[in-house]
Amino acid sequence: MSGCAQTSAGGTTVDTSPASPRVATLPLHEGTFVTEDSSCGDPPLAALLVYNGQGFDGAHSHACRAHVVKRRGNLVTLANSCIDAGVGEAPRTTMPLTIKLIDADHFAVDSKAGDVTYRRCPADQLPPSLRQRASAEN
Repeated sequence: MSGCAQTSAGGTTVDTSPASPRVATLPLHEGTFVTEDSSCGDPPLAALLVYNGQGFDGAHSHACRAHVVKRRGNLVTLANSCIDAGVGEAPRTTMPLTIKLIDADHFAVDSKAGDVTYRRCPADQLPPSLRQRASAEN
């Protein structure tokens, strides 16, 4: 990203580089992950991340690609670069993301407030809007 990113307000960076071939390969199943205390059938948007096989999409981002910055055992620090809009065109921004890999269906996000554990939801337990988004991305 050197020479290809600009820091914006809030510490995020806008990635102006072409797609990098060094996308992270993580031992996770693709799909929608929700926080442990959230329902798969009606998760709050703030409690969901979608692992698309290349990065972590949020409720208001898509086409994310994660690049490994540092890896130590099951702790992985990523630069997660996303189009900063739920759909359509928008600038690509890059945010750091540190995760602790638990197994193929669980991971924890390392935050200042402590670890937040996520679990993968079976597609048939998701609300229709999330099932539609998942099928549109595949």
